[in-house]
Amino acid sequence: MKKRLWLFILLIGISIQAQEKEIPFKIERSKVFKDKGKWNIETILEAKDKSIFTIRTQLSGLLSPKPIYLFNKFDKEYNKTLSYKYKPKKNHVVASATVTENSFYFIEYKKDKKRKKIIAYVNVSPLNKFEFSKKEIFSLDVAKFPGFLSSFFSGSSMDTNLDGNLSFSENGNYMVFNIDSYSKKKEQHSVIVLDKNMNELWRKDIKLDIKDNRFELEDIKVSNTGNVFVLGKARPNGYIRTKKGKRNYHYQLVKVNENESKSLNLSVENHYVGSLNLTFTNTNKIGCLGFYSDKNDYRYKGIASFFINPDSFEIESKNFSWFTDQFLADKYGKVKYKELRNIVLRDVYYSDNGDITFTAEEFYITVVYSNNGTFGAGAQRTIYNFDDIMVIKTDNLGKLKWARNINKRQTSGLYSDPLLSFSSIINNTGDVFLFLNAHKNMGNMSGNRIKFRQGWLSGITKKNSNMYVVKLNDKGDWKFQTIQQNKKATTLINSRYMNVLEDNKLVFYGSYKKNKQFITLTF
Repeated sequence: MKKRLWLFILLIGISIQAQEKEIPFKIERSKVFKDKGKWNIETILEAKDKSIFTIRTQLSGLLSPKPIYLFNKFDKEYNKTLSYKYKPKKNHVVASATVTENSFYFIEYKKDKKRKKIIAYVNVSPLNKFEFSKKEIFSLDVAKFPGFLSSFFSGSSMDTNLDGNLSFSENGNYMVFNIDSYSKKKEQHSVIVLDKNMNELWRKDIKLDIKDNRFELEDIKVSNTGNVFVLGKARPNGYIRTKKGKRNYHYQLVKVNENESKSLNLSVENHYVGSLNLTFTNTNKIGCLGFYSDKNDYRYKGIASFFINPDSFEIESKNFSWFTDQFLADKYGKVKYKELRNIVLRDVYYSDNGDITFTAEEFYITVVYSNNGTFGAGAQRTIYNFDDIMVIKTDNLGKLKWARNINKRQTSGLYSDPLLSFSSIINNTGDVFLFLNAHKNMGNMSGNRIKFRQGWLSGITKKNSNMYVVKLNDKGDWKFQTIQQNKKATTLINSRYMNVLEDNKLVFYGSYKKNKQFITLTF
């Protein structure tokens, strides 16, 4: 019996290795540096001189933990040159951080009880030393914008909006703050636009002809020309179903600049569209992209897309495109017309030939309760699930060309677990690269499919996992390659956070216990 078992395991290993195909790449590792404390990586930024800035956080306090921020600078050889720890004061919240040509800065908000205002500050430091100067960039009356206050300082909001949204233009010349002004009568927003030097250019109040609690803010973006676009989900008649059983709502896109404000309705027809993402195409169109269903807002049947001309502000194309048979066979082992759940859109790429590539992930949260005590006392545990990866290609009108599903199973009680989730890039020939950690022994599935799984008992650990790259070509054919055997590595590559450097290198942050380093990949 033991001989048969070992022979079975050996055959599986041989079969798995046969599927692994060479994807040429070069890997370089920085020197290992030591860090105390459990700091979670949040962002990797590259300055013009090729130095690297990292932003990491950890929670401090027992009753109501608050984040502490650690800013580090590394030279182009990844030697740490600067370090700065920042603990926000009471009633302060850090919103964003970035690097410009001459400075590193972060933005924070303060609730000023005496002045009854919310104040936005920018903290600016030169690149060669962490010495911050603080500058007020704008302030808001608490009475006029209570939604901003409740969203950022208490974790709740009056109409479930993520109030006080901040967005940067792709060229870095503009930033926009969108603040929801709570009103029982009409949906109101205040839009504030600043230049790259934090000087206010203009601000404008927007009023929509719809009740506040019937408009759900989806996204806000500022273009490279300084125009602001606000996307929301509008339910003019509340949560009422039509006679056909479809939910009665539409999406509303608002264009705002210093001189005008326009509104455009995007009809979902007889479908359900749970959410849309706002993007700018490489041909200067506006793309509103997401998934649609014929059952409800929380199922997914295919891709929904709207493309709008920003000048005429008219819909140029609209498409609802089913998932392909190949995609369904990838996921279920056969063509099974079943709508999906729990899909989160991750990245959108626009190719020079007009094609659009989406990546998405099956993400959901489960809560487990265990009864441990004699009198029924127990513990509640939150589990984060990062499952299948989807890669979807459409033409320039949003019509589906192909879609592939990469089977994956990852769970952890820690959302910031460095082994969870994935990152992606696309090159100039349309090849998509996915980076993820998974069990060192891949799972074979029927229909020429694979499954990136975790351990049967302990999930993904350093001892039982590898770092992989999966490459999909312009036709959707895939192959994979091991980048690192984690058991033998000094640090684990955090596959969720990756930055593309100017010289086409990819930089990842590696960590294991006190050991930290950078890993660069060149394909």
